[in-house]
Amino acid sequence: MHIGVCLGHFEPDVGGGFAFVSSVANAFLRSAPASGHRYTMFAASSYADRLSSELKAENIGVCGMRRANVLDRALMAARHHSPLCRFLMSGGGPLERLARKRGVQFMWFVGGGAYDALDIPYMATVWDLQHRTHPWFPEVSHGGRWDYREVTQSRFLQRASHVITGTEIGRDQLGWYYQVPAERISVLPHPAPTAADIERVSEPISAKVAGLKNDTFLLYPAQFWSHKNHVNLLLGLKVLREKFGHTPRLALTGSDKGNADYVRRQVDQLGLANQVAMLGFVSGSDLAYLYQHAKALVYVSWSGPENLPPLEAFSYGCPVINADFPGAREQLGSGALYVDPSDPEAIARGIQAILENGSLREQLVENGRERAMRWTTADYVERVFAILNSFEPVRRAWE
Repeated sequence: MHIGVCLGHFEPDVGGGFAFVSSVANAFLRSAPASGHRYTMFAASSYADRLSSELKAENIGVCGMRRANVLDRALMAARHHSPLCRFLMSGGGPLERLARKRGVQFMWFVGGGAYDALDIPYMATVWDLQHRTHPWFPEVSHGGRWDYREVTQSRFLQRASHVITGTEIGRDQLGWYYQVPAERISVLPHPAPTAADIERVSEPISAKVAGLKNDTFLLYPAQFWSHKNHVNLLLGLKVLREKFGHTPRLALTGSDKGNADYVRRQVDQLGLANQVAMLGFVSGSDLAYLYQHAKALVYVSWSGPENLPPLEAFSYGCPVINADFPGAREQLGSGALYVDPSDPEAIARGIQAILENGSLREQLVENGRERAMRWTTADYVERVFAILNSFEPVRRAWE
């Protein structure tokens, strides 16, 4: 079977999405030469050019794809929304035209999100259905975003030949919201990065990270969206100082997605300017340094459970404090200390436990490493290959 592998247009400043797609792509490239299929990888032109110059496997090709513009997105929404538009534009969008030109028989969408529904059979990946589970956040509701997501995602998922999600609660949500049959869903948890995917860094690269070198600090790598819950973490930091007497610094990394100024104002109003370092987007090397030297990852996002930073922390030996949202315990098991993300005092008590209880910290690190080793990117890709193999007898029924 000729399989398309769509990597999409994930860039480094996307954060966990980029890290996931990159690590799975690397594992795929290590395993695909031994499989019985032919593959074409569809990726951003810059990444496709690099892959083309490095690839040696005869059964893997590469095709650059341009980023969708406003017209492409409008036409995709029209195809999702209107049967008449689908009939008039039966040739599909840019990706489908590229795939058909190269003879692709099945498409695997590696990253989560809503894509153009293809007439070629395809396998979707779902990280979250946040616009359904948390429709009040501005990033999924304002300016028509909720409606656009719903129009595109509903048809994309319902048309999929197969859907990958990370947890049993994710499987349930696909059934509740979009009536995807359980037999067309596979639960494949987010894999933890392997030693080949992580970088060991003894010294910080940039001056802004070097400023934390001699400090006790906590780490929260998250884009500045409202659902990332930075403000309750700041309130927890204030409780930690005033009630428990601890004053660790807090390193916040991630690109501004519209909420950074509000978070910065809250830092000033709470009197935390000396404790909070808003570092913005940092390089992979600097993030590796932060994971290796932080006292703990404090991951208090409202949305999940498919979040990569806790798994990265496991691989680096960094203890994890994690929001206790549905599916988190299934994903992380005994590798995390769970806190109520809506309760600043609960967040503070979780941090206090890590700072004061060395044996707890060591146990979390050990449990996290065990979870990281138990399910890797290689395991994930092997299961994907099994799904592809199971569909091959179906796909051979037509030309």
